[in-house]
Amino acid sequence: MRNRPRRTFAAPFILTIAAAVPGCTRPDPATSTIRTENPPPPDVVTPEGDPYQTWTVQSSGGEMCDAYLDVDCPPPEEATCNPPPPAVVACPGGFAEGQQIRVLQLEEGGPCYSEAMDCAEGGCDRQPSACPSWDTGTDM
Repeated sequence: MRNRPRRTFAAPFILTIAAAVPGCTRPDPATSTIRTENPPPPDVVTPEGDPYQTWTVQSSGGEMCDAYLDVDCPPPEEATCNPPPPAVVACPGGFAEGQQIRVLQLEEGGPCYSEAMDCAEGGCDRQPSACPSWDTGTDM
């Protein structure tokens, strides 16, 4: 008789050994000195410094405000001053008619911040704000 090719295979033999390793235990949470709570949130840093550009934003009633670019004009005998027209921007929430705020941009192309008009130099809380723009007329 001829040898036939084997058509079944033996099952693999796997041996798993589990043993406790000394020193690999979980600490007791009641007596552990491991810190498990989150650290406190970081302090919010309000940017300071002289602004690159400032606007005075004034409500004229309704949902839209006018943003006037603050321009230092030379004396009339030296040159004439022709600042750009105000940009029409959306008013911040809760803005009353005639109310004003100052919007500052600390560096060219950087973010803008708003503060109260009666703010003393460096003593006010600046809030992030959108920068007024003449491109779309509705930023902020």
